[in-house]
Amino acid sequence: QRWARDPAMAAAGNMVILVTGEPSAVHPSLRAASSRIELVRVPPPGYEERLRFVGWLGQKEDPVPLEVRPEEFAAQTAGLSLVHMEDIELRAARLGTPITRELIRTRKQEIVASEYGEVLEILEPDFGFEALGGMDHIKRFFLEDVVRPVREGKPSQVPMGIALFGPPGTGKTVLAKALARETGWNCVALNMAKIFSMWVGSSERNLEKALACIEGLTPCVVFVDEIDQVGVGRGPSGDSGVSNRLFKRLLEYMSDTRHRGRVVFLVASNRPDLVDAALKRPGRLDVKIPVLPPEAPERAQILRVLGRRLAGWDVPAGLAEEVAAKTEGWTGAELEALVVKARQVASRKGRSVPEEADLRYALGVISPSTRSLELQSLLAIRECNDREFLPPRYRERIPDEGTLEKELERLQAAQPRQRREI
Repeated sequence: QRWARDPAMAAAGNMVILVTGEPSAVHPSLRAASSRIELVRVPPPGYEERLRFVGWLGQKEDPVPLEVRPEEFAAQTAGLSLVHMEDIELRAARLGTPITRELIRTRKQEIVASEYGEVLEILEPDFGFEALGGMDHIKRFFLEDVVRPVREGKPSQVPMGIALFGPPGTGKTVLAKALARETGWNCVALNMAKIFSMWVGSSERNLEKALACIEGLTPCVVFVDEIDQVGVGRGPSGDSGVSNRLFKRLLEYMSDTRHRGRVVFLVASNRPDLVDAALKRPGRLDVKIPVLPPEAPERAQILRVLGRRLAGWDVPAGLAEEVAAKTEGWTGAELEALVVKARQVASRKGRSVPEEADLRYALGVISPSTRSLELQSLLAIRECNDREFLPPRYRERIPDEGTLEKELERLQAAQPRQRREI
């Protein structure tokens, strides 16, 4: 501080450079606008810089051969430093193998996990929308209003954030992963429970570290589950205002228009009525989509998709429709449990692929575990800001907001009575 304010130091023209990996770790007095210390952020290398570095690696005296194109090497190392990229090359040289796509992916996961694992989880989706049954209207929206603008280089058309509201088990998380796969972007899960720390200043540093990682991984899909827990109890009391500061910083980042088309926040909750209103406003969450329990045709489609993905079994269409008719109110997660049980039954009999009898047996022993589906579905519908996302039966049943509020009041009034009966 004294050096920065000393006229003699300034007159002498001496330059003092302070280096840190995390600006938030520096004392606040050195970061204040009145300190006369300029903050210069050195961002992670961009695509062009990484591509030039790949070229430099290839010009070394004994270069390690590449099994991928230089452009792909540069694209797949988004978020890594040049030192990390050289580490991948040295790892390949030590193993005596070329630099492969699998080596890049594996080493990147290890590097990111070691440096950011305590604040972020890197998601590596291995399936796209083709592996999701039902939800055709939601997938259509993602393809037309998110994926297409991304691929056509029209970032201004991409929403800042998208909220998925609905009962648990309806497929909100797999939608987020599939979206990352379809766009080809990086995908991370931001868990605010990991951000909070018992040590003074650590929570703020953790959030800044997470946001810095997101910046380095752009373009990036950021998935925040249980968003209703973010900002709960925020205020100056209880935790010295930490919750309030973290919440405000997250709001600030989510509404920064410089991130449009580079960072898409995808949040999920089964209790949208508990989500802070400041989070739900347009400019942070532009689109709010209800993800509801599937109808019978969707359940049949989900069963067939899950059969192929989980058991290598092409479930006959007639059997899928029959089971779908007997599983009214079941969510996608419960249908997945049904297919997994059928696979277990087949394995006990020494078969690798289930048969019709196995699925029928599973249907007799598996029972749905999700409760309050109707209430949570109506809460999700109330938040929906585009009726195109509502299935036809809900549009007919709830023609206006007044009808919806009456239904919600009826269901909420029944909740205490149901608990007493239990």
